[in-house]
Amino acid sequence: MSDNLNFVEIEKFKDSVGVSNNQCLKYVSKQCVSSEDIIFTVHIGYDCLRGFHEAKQERMLKQQSCTYVQFLNILLGIKYCIKVKHDCSRLEGRLRRACGEINKKFKGKTGASYRNLMHTELKLALRREEVVTIAELETQRRNAEEKSNALLKENELLTARCEELYSKLVESTAIKEKATEDLIEANAKVESLFTENEKLHAYIKKLGENVDFGNNCKTINEVGERHQRRKLKELKTNVEKALWFTETFGLSLNSVTFSGKDGPKHTLSYEKSAKKSFKDLSEEEKDKLKSVLFILDKFCIGDAAYHELTMCTGGEDLPRSYLIKQCKDDLNKMCHITRTPGAAAGAQLDFDAELESVLKKQIHLKKIDIADPDLKVKIKISGDGAKMSRLTSFITISFSVLNNDEDLMSSKGNNAVAVIKGHETYELLQSSCSTIFCQVNHVIDKGKVSIEGKDIPVDVFLGGDFKFLLLVLGMKSASSDYFCIWCEIHAKDRFDMTKPQNNYWEDHIIEDAKKKRHSCEHQPLLNIPLENVILDELHLMLRITDRLTGNLVKDALEWDNKENIDKPPSQQSDKHLQALVKAIKNCGVSFNVWEKLNGDGKGSGLYAFTSLMGSDKKLLLKKLPDNLQGAIRPETSATVIQIWRDFDALYKDIGQKHSSEEQASQFFEKARDWIILFTSLAGKSPGYEKKMCYTIVMHAMVYHIPRFMTKYDGIKKFTGQGVEKLNDDCRRIHLQRSNKWDAPKDILLVGKRMEHLSEYERASRKYRKQEPEYWNMKIHESRAKRPKICTEPPDDDVISGDLVIDEMTAEDVKAHLKNKGITTRLRSLKKLKELLLNTLRQDQIPIASP
Repeated sequence: MSDNLNFVEIEKFKDSVGVSNNQCLKYVSKQCVSSEDIIFTVHIGYDCLRGFHEAKQERMLKQQSCTYVQFLNILLGIKYCIKVKHDCSRLEGRLRRACGEINKKFKGKTGASYRNLMHTELKLALRREEVVTIAELETQRRNAEEKSNALLKENELLTARCEELYSKLVESTAIKEKATEDLIEANAKVESLFTENEKLHAYIKKLGENVDFGNNCKTINEVGERHQRRKLKELKTNVEKALWFTETFGLSLNSVTFSGKDGPKHTLSYEKSAKKSFKDLSEEEKDKLKSVLFILDKFCIGDAAYHELTMCTGGEDLPRSYLIKQCKDDLNKMCHITRTPGAAAGAQLDFDAELESVLKKQIHLKKIDIADPDLKVKIKISGDGAKMSRLTSFITISFSVLNNDEDLMSSKGNNAVAVIKGHETYELLQSSCSTIFCQVNHVIDKGKVSIEGKDIPVDVFLGGDFKFLLLVLGMKSASSDYFCIWCEIHAKDRFDMTKPQNNYWEDHIIEDAKKKRHSCEHQPLLNIPLENVILDELHLMLRITDRLTGNLVKDALEWDNKENIDKPPSQQSDKHLQALVKAIKNCGVSFNVWEKLNGDGKGSGLYAFTSLMGSDKKLLLKKLPDNLQGAIRPETSATVIQIWRDFDALYKDIGQKHSSEEQASQFFEKARDWIILFTSLAGKSPGYEKKMCYTIVMHAMVYHIPRFMTKYDGIKKFTGQGVEKLNDDCRRIHLQRSNKWDAPKDILLVGKRMEHLSEYERASRKYRKQEPEYWNMKIHESRAKRPKICTEPPDDDVISGDLVIDEMTAEDVKAHLKNKGITTRLRSLKKLKELLLNTLRQDQIPIASP
């Protein structure tokens, strides 16, 4: 019965019900019942009756039967040990009508009227015949006891009968096993007799065989090579027939050699050349095969490419490709991979088994000390979507153990447990990752894992880019009003830097999700506390540097457009944009800006630039501020350069492995000052307006990253670089090591094979850099001097000081072309300069830089 109200409701309403022995004057005054028949008066608060109504409606929706009298009995039994008869129709009807009326009264009530209702109570008179008496309970107890005794006797009889039947079953099983053994022995004897009879029949048959195998045609030396093979094949069959009797001597025919009169020898072999199997090889040969398979998987070498190697000259010493395939198949059988739920194609591993395997391995390698009483394993769940090809995208779910920070920034430290084909959406993650997320939630609820019979406490974290975190937590997109995961800040207040450091750190996302407020659209997929949801520092840097680079390009384009506005098309140029591109390229990265085209092939007026990798953006942060002087507007140059340098310093602080509370406070002050400096360019340079430029990661960097730095002694351990490298490995496997039939499964299989074969990986030779100056400066200078055949020489190659094309006008260019005997109708200054440049190169005339 207690299932009708949960524990929370019982604790909430147990004080809302009271009992008194005063007679209910309402019934006495109506003279509907004698005052002697009323034994108790029950006082029930309106809030409790409203709870009865809601519980009743909820169970009706679940098609569960319950009554209001049952609710009342639960609360009366806790404090007063009173029970109302369950078939009391008067009280049931009275409670039903009262609950319905009181629920209507509460609708729309607020303030004082709501509080008055909360303090109002309903009085119910309990009649003598409606209450269960002690005599009735005693009768029920005796009946139950008699029924229990009868069941015990019946149980004893059934137990004796079961023991008797079990003994007979054991006896019959032994008889059956004996009969089975006799049958097997008899079948073996029959089979041996059949074999002996077949040999005798074959012997009798051979006694009468014709042994006339003479050759009435040309000899083998008188025919061609093709005809020779036919004759040798016929001779081989005849020789075997003629020497049939060798088996009677207990001998077998292996080979026969013939010598021609004036030709070479011919050997006929009768041995059955069966291929070797991987299982039949020695341990040394198996180790060689496994080493080769590890290299094929590590560098994503296809099976067809390796087969060609084995067939080339010198490839005879390599293991045969079919043996490699058998070795691969044997290792694949050790991996239990299943299909992910849902409609999307995907493959998954068992999360619990993978986590146990990884922890056992790290304990064996002594990277985790299981004897440490203060040990708490930190596990980070990560996810990321990445394009594998132009039309294919995969979502990879992985986990890593943060206690071992050696491999966190490589793909080795991130263990993939699911690969799903599709784009990142809440519905896809909810359906396809339901099994994985259920296992993760189970680990979170228990707070421990069992390894080798010992319970180890664990702490689970969630990492990834902002989009993945929002999806897993069931929130709307980053462009919603309440975009932040950790606080309830509104989008219009995100650039307010006047708040203190700990202002935005209180949130109840679970409750918000139930009520679908503060941009909480769905229930979270993982029950991870908000303090364990960590933003990836790599994606933070990528998003902010994208905005900084975009602002530089916008400023250069606006500068060029402003100078070209009063010029004819022949005199217009993009020198400021080219100066910016040159400054970026001088940092050692490949970069370009281009105009997007419309469907008709004409310019759209919108521009795009090269999307740089993480390593290239780190290089920009380091070198670009020194190259920007003279490449951007003079009036904002100092501020823009300072913005780049300050963010480089902030990113270095984020990248520290350890950080104290004082360092986190200093980081907050520096980050807030950087935002103020960033927004100070609003109205002076495009792209720095508060509502347009202030990204969500900027808010997180100022008001949430410092807290993570303090709580977890730095956030570098939560980096997503290992996840990105895992995506790169998945892409290489998909393109080079998979036949695309079941690519998600192939990706997981390659990863598991490399895990099993990790002992065959060659230990890299350690190299000590003895000249730091060479590795920091000279190596880049020497590489820059290498000639590049595929690179066109820049327009400002200095060969002579006579001609500077960049400073020439359209009239000057046309005059030089006319002197060369070239007339043109071109009006664009850029195209005129290209024409002159190509003409001078053909004539090998030197060009000077400005």
